[in-house]
Amino acid sequence: MNWNYDPIKDYYTDEHGIKFHFIREGHRKDKSGFVRNLRTYRALDYDDPEGYFYAHTPGGNLRQININPNWEHHKQQMRERLKDNDETKAIYALRKIEDEPFFGNLKANLKYLRTSVRGIEKVTTEAGIAIMAANLLKLTLKVNVIFRKSIVKKIIVVFRFNISLKTTIILFCVAYVPASSLYFIPSY
Repeated sequence: MNWNYDPIKDYYTDEHGIKFHFIREGHRKDKSGFVRNLRTYRALDYDDPEGYFYAHTPGGNLRQININPNWEHHKQQMRERLKDNDETKAIYALRKIEDEPFFGNLKANLKYLRTSVRGIEKVTTEAGIAIMAANLLKLTLKVNVIFRKSIVKKIIVVFRFNISLKTTIILFCVAYVPASSLYFIPSY
């Protein structure tokens, strides 16, 4: 959390100056059965209009936040590791350009959010098809840039392979134009 925390009085302050005081500790169990320990903080009630606006929800209730101390501890540990070491910062910054955009592209553009099969071999095959589709899409974009610069017009054929009801992968195939045809361009 990027808010200011006072460990002595145990309250958080948000970017608008609204203080959130500790209320209770609780537990939350997710779908997989994992139990998280949470600390609940509630905003103070402010009388001035601006404070009232930022301290209340649109429904008129006081805002609350849940803090997971274990998660905050791990985030603080990572901040301390990255604070002083430039080499570690450079390695950590590579995450933005290596894997994560690729998987984000799979989710956002190809709508590959989950597998439709069970079993390691079947999931590996389905994920391989999705990754192949993403790589073909990248290749198509590169080929399109090359063809745009040349005189030859491109022909794009769109094929759709329905892997499941929820997942549709679009593959683009660019027609092959031999280099010898670039020397003779028929006039129509």
